[in-house]
Amino acid sequence: MSILLKDLMIAVPFKIKKIMDINIVQKCNAHAVANITVMLEDGQNIQHIYSLNQKTNVVLKNKTNDTILFSGALMGITLSVLQGVYTAMLTVKSYTCFMDIKQKNRSFQYDKNTYQNIFQSIIQKEYQGDFIDTASNGKTQCNVMIQYHETDWAFLLRVASQFHAVVIPDVLSDKPKMYIGVPQSESHKAQYYHYQITRKTADYMLQQQYAQQKSLLDFTYLEIETEQNYNMGDSVTLQYVPFIIMEKQMQLKHSKIIFRYKMCQKEGIFTNSYNNDALKGVSIEAKVIDVKRDCLKLHLCIDETQYVSQAHWFPYNTPYASEGQTGFYSMPQIGDSVLLYSPKSCESECYVKTTVRKQKHKNSETNITEQKCFETVQNKKMMLSPTQFCFSAKKSAVDMTHQSGIAIASCDGIKIHTDSFMRLEANKIVVEGMDRVVAITPNANVVVDEIVNFKA
Repeated sequence: MSILLKDLMIAVPFKIKKIMDINIVQKCNAHAVANITVMLEDGQNIQHIYSLNQKTNVVLKNKTNDTILFSGALMGITLSVLQGVYTAMLTVKSYTCFMDIKQKNRSFQYDKNTYQNIFQSIIQKEYQGDFIDTASNGKTQCNVMIQYHETDWAFLLRVASQFHAVVIPDVLSDKPKMYIGVPQSESHKAQYYHYQITRKTADYMLQQQYAQQKSLLDFTYLEIETEQNYNMGDSVTLQYVPFIIMEKQMQLKHSKIIFRYKMCQKEGIFTNSYNNDALKGVSIEAKVIDVKRDCLKLHLCIDETQYVSQAHWFPYNTPYASEGQTGFYSMPQIGDSVLLYSPKSCESECYVKTTVRKQKHKNSETNITEQKCFETVQNKKMMLSPTQFCFSAKKSAVDMTHQSGIAIASCDGIKIHTDSFMRLEANKIVVEGMDRVVAITPNANVVVDEIVNFKA
């Protein structure tokens, strides 16, 4: 059924005389945009129009059946005056545009979390919107996902691309609503005498480099013009071949609405998975919340809270590790500050690069730059200075210096054991004991106390 100009009504907070032009475009993975030009009634308060903002809801309706054709937020207005006649061109966008304003940083680390839960946490909880998911089918994210310098809209598009789905904004609501995947809509059978078929072979050839293989038919597109109003995702059959609407344009021509649709087969509506280029080369500060083997669980500084049970295991970049069993192994402790490094744009490549020393002034070991020190929380320490090399464990130590040689100190006993023989050579050997000196072999012994005793 045709929609005539006289059937149209625009709900706006000012008085209009007539509608002069309408152009509404809907596409996958993009906000719907409506450009509507209206003539204002004589005597309209222009100052009131200047006060309109993004909170102004603009609704285009069909009066004959009281159905909404488009509902969106006023994102721009241009006033023109020609020979005393005031006209206003309104730029209206679907409410999903409010998700595409502020860039955010946060992570979704729980690899068993479903994609649908991510959509719920953003769309429903933060924007009080809604969505219909026809594509994820309960899939889990399987890896950490980091939203970095991305708007919520850009992040949702990237999340949907992980399972090759498109996002289609709803244009009938006054809240952010959308379809994740192709909507399950109506089927239409009709004969069209004016249509155009296009095949993009170059795009098909470029697609071969991606893991998701497609056929040449998936890059065949049908374009038609009609007076019938269909929805995005509707199926239109032409010559016994079903096509799915992927783009829709609504225009006012000759005092009636003309619809132009671009369609393809269902397999042709997809998105190749992609990553966030802004993440490449970025280091994010974090706190260690758990340690296992050569991996760490982190609470990233971009997150308000992080449950240990839902944190991702990130590999730790040790200074040296061989393919065998050798290498350097020294893991950060729980509570340490570290840097999570992303060498590429893919979150799965992230690893913990290094630790970050906090409150340096409280550690006296950092005051001497020529000194190298390695110390554990159990007071085990190795220290190298220009004149000294020292191993210590609480009150016991092995100290080597240029001036005094080697000194061994112990708060308990000292035991030297060898399966072969031991030789001591020096110009002078002094053995001192506070009580006695005993030398024992299986067949003889020497005891030196108040007297010297030999036994063999």
